[in-house]
Amino acid sequence: MSLRILHTVSNNQWGGLERRVFNECAWMAGKGHDISIVTPDNTPLFDKSSAMGWQVHTMPFTSLNAPFDYFHLRTILKTFRPDILNTHGNMDGKVGLVAAKGLNIPHVILSRHITPDVKNNWYNRQLYRNLCTHIFTTADCTGTQIINDLNVAPEKVFTVSSGIIPPEEMLPKKEARLLLSQRFKRNSGTRYIGYIGRLTEDKGIFDLIRAFDRIREKFTGHCLVLVGDGGEKEDIENFIKAGRLESRVILAGYTDNPWEYYRAFDANVLASTENEGIPQALLEAMFAQCPVIGTQVGGIPDVIRDKETGLLVLPKNPDSLAGALETTLEDQSRTGIRARAAFEFVSRSHTIDAMGRKILSILDPG
Repeated sequence: MSLRILHTVSNNQWGGLERRVFNECAWMAGKGHDISIVTPDNTPLFDKSSAMGWQVHTMPFTSLNAPFDYFHLRTILKTFRPDILNTHGNMDGKVGLVAAKGLNIPHVILSRHITPDVKNNWYNRQLYRNLCTHIFTTADCTGTQIINDLNVAPEKVFTVSSGIIPPEEMLPKKEARLLLSQRFKRNSGTRYIGYIGRLTEDKGIFDLIRAFDRIREKFTGHCLVLVGDGGEKEDIENFIKAGRLESRVILAGYTDNPWEYYRAFDANVLASTENEGIPQALLEAMFAQCPVIGTQVGGIPDVIRDKETGLLVLPKNPDSLAGALETTLEDQSRTGIRARAAFEFVSRSHTIDAMGRKILSILDPG
């Protein structure tokens, strides 16, 4: 049976949340379901969704415009008559859940993509207890906090982590390293450690640079590659210059094709300090059999099982991170075992097919 599915997203960037929504919509559309998205205009999600031919509505989702957004969205809901409404952001969640009240939408989902505690106040209790039928989180710790602190019924809370879209093919590791060396004009024997994602302080970028600085004299053939853009880029550039690391730390910019980087890296590091679900970039690296190191933050430990699928370290601890990098680079045998186990884990439970099937099984258990 074809389902009518409407997503609301108030964010205007192109991060893990937006990628997840887009990929989920593409999967559902491929299964014959009817997709509609409500999001601010002139955003990557708006542009990419429009290019797919889906029904896309523009809405500012700002505090100032909230009353107008409420009436506009309620009209859209009455017209589209979705079987599923899925809200994803802070402001669109507040507007969307209230707008859906009384419209007899079978499945009203509040998706929580980040891991900070939800405050136990009257308004949040209304949102989480009374105005949605399901709560989707990306990490187990988030669901546990919502159940315990807001006294939400456990049977309405589900962990649905993001599913990656595996590439049709991947470069051999040696070829990927040579590609990066040519791109960045490095010696053909250069090896790489990397990070892919937003260049923001909460991703632990400065801790990663400090950790690399601690090991760079021991691993003279390695460079650190930071792939992505973000608000901290200028500060990061200045930090690299202050440490005289320009010859060893590369700011690669944004890429639409992270897979060549994962295949080239000897380690992919996510040193987040807070507010982390289960990052798609981490799952992609694991699928590419790139050894991973992460911090004990949010949902990262849900996928990095320490010494099994990767290495875990404490956040905001460059010394611990440097030690994990040394272990990864020096003990190739155990590192390879962890990388293969990570690939098998992600292949089994964290692809877009696995995510899509799980969502449909939750909404239609029969």
